Amino acid sequence: MSNIPLLDRIMQLKDPRQSAKCTHDLGEVVFMTTCALLCGADDWNGIEFFAHEREDWFRQYLRLPGGIPSHDTFNRVFSLLDPAQFREFFTTWVQDILIDTPLSGVVAIDGKTVRGSRARHHGAIHMVNAWACEDGIALGQFKVDAKSNEISAAVCGSSMVFTQSFNRQHHWVGHLF
Repeated sequence: MSNIPLLDRIMQLKDPRQSAKCTHDLGEVVFMTTCALLCGADDWNGIEFFAHEREDWFRQYLRLPGGIPSHDTFNRVFSLLDPAQFREFFTTWVQDILIDTPLSGVVAIDGKTVRGSRARHHGAIHMVNAWACEDGIALGQFKVDAKSNEISAAVCGSSMVFTQSFNRQHHWVGHLF
């Protein structure tokens, strides 16, 4: 298990912006966003509100040369980030933290068809989600080829979902910095 804090991991992300035009540090914007999302913010306005409400706390760990970014800045920065790079960073961080304790309790499996995903030349996108109810964390989300029942789709993803172990949330705080 790697003990690299979240903030240090975020600072390793490649910045896709033009450096001469940047007021805010990429790592700091991503860190504030990650904290806000983990605390329940669900849109750019909520992330900005969260950051303003906890500005004193953020200033203990961040430089914030441009202050707290606006909701438009949060949105713009994330629209430029490479989704695969961010997914890899975030998934690795969560796995490193939560790998110590075996998964227990109920795993809810749910299948959904993504609205508006049907096109003229291909059918709708079908997704299956696995959720650890006791731990309160998503274990995985899988795109399946055709609509099927959730159990058969979950078996296909079982090597990724059910072999992983997860720790409790109270250990997360120590890995933020």
